[in-house]
Amino acid sequence: MLYRLVIVLGCVIFFINSCNSVISGLTGTHRLRTFTMEQVEKDGLGDSDFVEITGVWIPGDFLHAPPRPNERKGVVQYPALSQERYRRWQSGQPATTSVIVWTQGFDPNCVERKDCIKPGQTTIRGIVNKIPKVKNKLNELPAAYRMTSGLIYIETERAPLAWYWHLALMGVAVVVGLGVEFYYNLRKKKTIQE
Repeated sequence: MLYRLVIVLGCVIFFINSCNSVISGLTGTHRLRTFTMEQVEKDGLGDSDFVEITGVWIPGDFLHAPPRPNERKGVVQYPALSQERYRRWQSGQPATTSVIVWTQGFDPNCVERKDCIKPGQTTIRGIVNKIPKVKNKLNELPAAYRMTSGLIYIETERAPLAWYWHLALMGVAVVVGLGVEFYYNLRKKKTIQE
């Protein structure tokens, strides 16, 4: 009985989560939205989940969080600045960053070479997603960087799952939930007849 309730509750939660993602995929928050770095520093990203930010200046400093046991990949994380803040940083003044970029898609040998991130102007594209706490090394950033209170994390090398996959996951949740109920009721009916 308990397993039945846990499975059905899990299916309901899975269904609702997938339904939310289908709606987001069709109405806009999962669609690619483009911003300039100056816009992001001034206004943030709103409810955007999938973004492209142009006019990003990368100082080249990065932090590496190695993979934990039973993990294949570590994380490289680095600050992103607007041109104005980048120039301030170049002149030796502390730079305030409102965006931290992170990725698991990097050459593991770059950590020793210290060239995982190429300094200069670039465009970043990815999903708004926090770094897992165990891999967040921002407290080790050099003193030349200050973080704003509403820090935005962008995970590059990723895009949201397409809406039709979420629709398929909703179908799986319905089939599993109804299947468990059908099996339970069928078993109950057999025990009553005996």
